[in-house]
Amino acid sequence: MTEPVAQLIEYVSTHVPRYRRLGIRDIRQVPPSCKADIMKEMPEYISDEFGDSRQRLVSLVRDGDPTCEVSNSQLKPLPYVVVEQTSGTTGIQGRFPKTNAERAKLAVNIWKHRRRIDPAVSTDALLSFVHLPFGSVEDQRVEHDPDPVRVRTLYEDAVRRRIRWLHSQPRVVCRHIRMFNEAGFERLPGFLRFCETTGERLSDLERRTISEYFGCGVINQYGCTETWAIGYDNHGRGEIEILGDSVYVELLRPGTLEPVEGPGEIGLVAVTSLHLRLMPIVRYLNGDRAEWIAADGRPRLRLHEDRQSNMLLLNGELVPGAGAMRVWLNIAYASLGYAHLEFIQFIQTSELGITVRIGVCPKGRALFDELKRVVSEGGFSRKPIELTYEEVTAEKLASEVRLKKPLFITRLVPP
Repeated sequence: MTEPVAQLIEYVSTHVPRYRRLGIRDIRQVPPSCKADIMKEMPEYISDEFGDSRQRLVSLVRDGDPTCEVSNSQLKPLPYVVVEQTSGTTGIQGRFPKTNAERAKLAVNIWKHRRRIDPAVSTDALLSFVHLPFGSVEDQRVEHDPDPVRVRTLYEDAVRRRIRWLHSQPRVVCRHIRMFNEAGFERLPGFLRFCETTGERLSDLERRTISEYFGCGVINQYGCTETWAIGYDNHGRGEIEILGDSVYVELLRPGTLEPVEGPGEIGLVAVTSLHLRLMPIVRYLNGDRAEWIAADGRPRLRLHEDRQSNMLLLNGELVPGAGAMRVWLNIAYASLGYAHLEFIQFIQTSELGITVRIGVCPKGRALFDELKRVVSEGGFSRKPIELTYEEVTAEKLASEVRLKKPLFITRLVPP
């Protein structure tokens, strides 16, 4: 183990009930966990050093305090703690607390990476469409304004402010570019140095679209709310450089969960945060599959798309189904708010029919209704898609969760 990993293991084996009970001395002795595990056994994952706050945090994670103020997918239950809501890209939302000091350490490492690429970048020269500070108001032009003239002012303002970096989901930037092209606006080359995409898988087409429109570099930040940045694809080759100052990453074999040591074998991504102590994240399965590759004499990570059985037939083409469902969920959660559920799954039963299976929970039907609105109004398909609701009963829920089926599967025979 590296020294930071050894220090983390010493801490959790002393202060965190789950790991203390296991009596671990090495990170490979830690059974990997997923979001559903942590949300279900939340008290076991919180450090004793914050024991006085444990019950308050557990109540928030289980959505037991609807009066707590939520701002930009964040809650502030205590003066020194921020609880961050995950976007639900694995199908299940979660709430993960971090201290202000922990968040500061993670932010410093992200900025170190940016400045290594562009020494002139600063907080004043970065425009972010995501991860807004607590209490700030979302700019409606980013996601919701249909008028290309008003959306264009976002970028005109950025030019005047001498913005060098744009931080956004690729879907959002490409939608803006499409609006500008349809409106006949001129391109905007030269003012951006880099577009840092985040939050969604970046396709080759999206990368080219952004790069050619702005004449800028496109950097893909790979990470999750639970640990923040995990790594970066700086060159568009699908080779992710791990942000080693913040995380320790392993690939584990499906079934045995033994570590994958070298290239050529696909494993499950398990990420460990080196800085979190309030609720440490150790060998966390974030739902991704990847393989190690050798690049420039150093190990890199290459993420893998979903298998054929997880491909969605949409507008006559096969696209990664889980990616499409994650976008729908993110938009739905943005309007609905936090939904404490244990299970959700999408099954395409016909070209225009998708069954949404949701584990029994108070907000299950409301989430389905919001998904129907998103799909009907979002322009995702040239023909209307019909969503059908199926509630997974409490009797069936435990077995469904244990099977850990993918977020999206198809019952169609590919064309």
